[in-house]
Amino acid sequence: GRCLIATAEQNGYHYLLVILGAPIYQADGTAYPQNIALTEAAKLLDWAFEGFDLQTVVSKGDVIATVE
Repeated sequence: GRCLIATAEQNGYHYLLVILGAPIYQADGTAYPQNIALTEAAKLLDWAFEGFDLQTVVSKGDVIATVE
C-alpha cells in the first residue's frame, strides 16, 4: 500500500499525520483513480482542525491530591 507522512499547522497548532498501507487497488482489482492516502489525509486533517479545542484540565497551583 501507499504510505504518507504529512504535517500541517492551523491557529498555532501543529499536527503530524501518518498513513500506512493505504490501498492502491479496489476490491475488483482495478486501481483507484486517485491516491487514497492523499484523499484520506485531507479528510483526517479537516477532522482534526474542526474537532479539537484546547481545554484546561489543571491550572498552575491546583492541588490534585495530597500524600501523607
